[in-house]
Amino acid sequence: MEYIYIYNIQTVTYINMTKPTGENPVAGNNTSSKATFKVTIEGAAPSPTNGDDWVAAYDENDTCIGVADTWTDYSGKWIGVVFNRPGSGTTVSMKAGVGGTLYETSQTWEFPSGGTNGTDLPGWGFSDAKTVNFTAVSGGGGGGGGGTVDATKPTGENPVAGNNTSSKATFKVTIEGAAPSPTNGDDWVAAYDENDTCIGVADTWTDYSGKWIGVVFNRPGSGTTVSMKAGVGGTLYETSQTWEFPSGGTNGTDLPGWGFSDAKTVDFTAVSGGGGGGTTPAAPVATVPTNASYNVMPGGFVLTSETLADMFDGDDITYSYSATENDEPTGDVDAETSGDKVKITATEGASPGSGYVVTVTATNAGGEATKTISVTVFLPNQVPTVSTPFPNLSFGRSTSAGSYVIENVLSHFTDSDNGPSPLSISSVSVTAGTNVSVSNDNSADTITLNYGVSPATESATIKVTATDGTATVDATFTSTVSVTKGVYLWTTQDTVNNYTTIKMKTTTESIKVPGIHLKYSATSGLSFPSQDSLSPVGGGVASAYHTSGWQQFHVNSDTTKPYIVLFGDASKALGSGDHNVAYFESLFTISDIVGIADQYGNLVNEDNFALSEPPIIFEDTTRDDNDILYGDVNVSESLTTHDLTMLVKYLVNDDEEYVGESGNVKAVTYVNEKIAEYNNTFSWIDVNKNGEIDVGDACRLAEKLANGDYNIIGDRDK
Repeated sequence: MEYIYIYNIQTVTYINMTKPTGENPVAGNNTSSKATFKVTIEGAAPSPTNGDDWVAAYDENDTCIGVADTWTDYSGKWIGVVFNRPGSGTTVSMKAGVGGTLYETSQTWEFPSGGTNGTDLPGWGFSDAKTVNFTAVSGGGGGGGGGTVDATKPTGENPVAGNNTSSKATFKVTIEGAAPSPTNGDDWVAAYDENDTCIGVADTWTDYSGKWIGVVFNRPGSGTTVSMKAGVGGTLYETSQTWEFPSGGTNGTDLPGWGFSDAKTVDFTAVSGGGGGGTTPAAPVATVPTNASYNVMPGGFVLTSETLADMFDGDDITYSYSATENDEPTGDVDAETSGDKVKITATEGASPGSGYVVTVTATNAGGEATKTISVTVFLPNQVPTVSTPFPNLSFGRSTSAGSYVIENVLSHFTDSDNGPSPLSISSVSVTAGTNVSVSNDNSADTITLNYGVSPATESATIKVTATDGTATVDATFTSTVSVTKGVYLWTTQDTVNNYTTIKMKTTTESIKVPGIHLKYSATSGLSFPSQDSLSPVGGGVASAYHTSGWQQFHVNSDTTKPYIVLFGDASKALGSGDHNVAYFESLFTISDIVGIADQYGNLVNEDNFALSEPPIIFEDTTRDDNDILYGDVNVSESLTTHDLTMLVKYLVNDDEEYVGESGNVKAVTYVNEKIAEYNNTFSWIDVNKNGEIDVGDACRLAEKLANGDYNIIGDRDK
């Protein structure tokens, strides 16, 4: 026996039935077309039963426009659906009912502009060998997807009144003996053939001593008994009144005995919903959501802000859920009922993206409604990290203000997800210390430390904060100011060429170094390299020393008693500046400074030298240790051509009297007196910092006089 379930729905009536209720037109006329294709269900051929299992076509209003239940075996299961002609350009979808289960497919076809003149749909003939794959419809009242299709009104396609494929019945409607109060467009009466297939529906009512309606219906087979149902005010009604379609048809005119003049009255009564004779509950209705989009992290979940009661109106509702990613079923996102809300969960392996959709299906005995929720799986913002710590900085206390610039600041940070914004430095600050200020320039990717004149000895902490626009990370380093030593000694190693270089920096002209006594640590003895082997490393100088005047040396290559003594001419001792003192074959380090001789033959106080690389020292580029302007040869507190004239005469040993800046003067005598006056130093004249008064000093002085922007000390490498 075939069962027909009839349910009542609020405002509209949904009718569940084993097959869709669309009336099949006759293939080959211009009101129809046909699509033929092979059917698979979840990738495999089905085993359908002719007459019971079916495939149906639907227009864009989800109205069934054709159904087929005759299957053909040809390397699979084929079916041909003859369907009523929809509007040109209409997208047609499909569903199938096989073995009592409802199936759906994402495959559609578009009805071509201009129609098909009753022939095969282009691209959907047998020779086109289309395959349409169906998948089970999720949810619905415990039926595992069900085998029924719901509609607000019966889905029969109304033909055009007056042609020979149709007929019309006109009558007055009463409901349980009384005239109804129907709403045009919402309330309806429909005609059904003996298979309970809707063959016509009308929703336009006429007032004439009651409520009249005229149902235009597709012509059924001759002798067919036609029944009726009505949907008024959200309730489904039925009647025992039927009519029989006459043999030979009606030639598109009124059904005999059912014209207006026949004044038929059809009385309808409410359809019993079972279980005591009450009416079927109204099908759920999806409401407008307050929020239809949610974000969730892999391995996390989110609850909807609206409740299920916010999403749907209706009684006795059960809920089911399905999820897709880019229109394909997915297991990466799932949903379930949690309290009165929907809980959306993403698996740990869910791929980030916004293509996920959760469908919530609300079902009761009256039918079902759905609501979709867009889901974006996102990775949480990764906090930037400090990839390379900033090195701590050491400054020597100086008589000059200065600035130190740290470049490539962002190279110290990493942002694994590169967002949401590019990394930048949001702030720099001094968290401890008072004698330094800091600033940053994001465009240049630099930080500048600014020290004043003679800062006190202290340690400051600098904090650098980087941000990706949302999260931040801090990096800190210290900036230590200590007493500046007069002499610094250290070594550097060339592990490729197996060389060690002794380096020295003297920070004051009051100490010149003609002799050094060192202890060293090495795994083997030392020797000076030959001139040939030294050339690529030391620049091809004539001895093992970078600077002339170091005439003697002694190296004890016995590593059990390791020492090195370097000494030379005190008159050409190494003064203020950076010096490469000597090169040695093999790798070693200085372990102790035994003593350093100054230009007077005295040992430098050990408090005034250090066995380390020098700190950053801000050099006064205007005055020397004697507080004399650099280049002011005649010590007059101004740089003039008189200074250049005196220096040139001194260089050529011209001690003839001439007219100077303050009267007659002898250049050589005057300069030597000034050198003696300032403890035999001449750093204000030695502007090229090579420990001698030479033509290079005259060149720099001449450049300064010609170009006031030239820094005679700061630009000495130019």
